[in-house]
Order: sequence, then structure tokens, then C-alpha cells
Amino acid sequence: MGKSVFTVSLVVIGITVLIVYLTGQNDQRTLTSNIYLSLSIIGTALFLFMTYGLHKGVGLRDDFPKFQNLKSGSLIQDVTPDFDAPSFNVGDGIGGIILSVLLWIGMTILIIVLLVFLEAVFWFCFYTILTFKWYV
Repeated sequence: MGKSVFTVSLVVIGITVLIVYLTGQNDQRTLTSNIYLSLSIIGTALFLFMTYGLHKGVGLRDDFPKFQNLKSGSLIQDVTPDFDAPSFNVGDGIGGIILSVLLWIGMTILIIVLLVFLEAVFWFCFYTILTFKWYV
């Protein structure tokens, strides 16, 4: 399995380099447009490869050795805390759909605000480290 993946990777890289080179013979493209072209070719090849693999089916053998006979969830079942997440019963019908969409938008805004706050914390830590490194 590993050899075929490596072979396919080499073929995709070779085809990508060839197409970017041959299509750029008469054009003076920038580095950015070459990168976009390369990524689109690689993305298309990956999509086709995965689509073919899912359609055809890949017969993998499970030859990974079983070191321990563990049941699913037996490793950390006593460690997980009991956490009751808030439950919203929005009901059925158009009211439930509208309330679900509003909750979805609200949670998206909350996540964006939290990510902006996390980014600010990271920048603060970064500048603090740079400041201390400058003075030491």
C-alpha cells in the first residue's frame, strides 16, 4: 500500500511540474499565479484519486498487531467528568427552524469573538516574549 501511494504522489508531482512549466512557456506568470495553478492541479488530482478510491473501494488488510485487548472506552471511562451541557428544545415546525438558525448564528458570533480574544492573547504573549528578550 505504501509503495503505491508513494508512486501516485510522484506521478502527481511530476504531472504538476510538467503542466505548470509547459503552460508557462509563453506566459510570464507571477509566483502567486503559479502556486494557484499548482494547487488547483494537485487538488483536482487528489479529488479524482480519492473519488476513484472511494468508488472502487480499497481492500486494506488489518495487519496491525493487537498489543492489548482493550474494549472501546475502557481506557478513560473513569476519567471523564460528568458535564451537563445546556439543552435547547426548539421544537418542530417553522418556529423551531427559525430558532435553530438564530441559535446557530449566535453561537457562530460567540466563537468568532472567542477566537479574536484568543488571538489577542497570543499576540500579547508574543510581544511580551519579544520585549523580555530585547531587554535581557
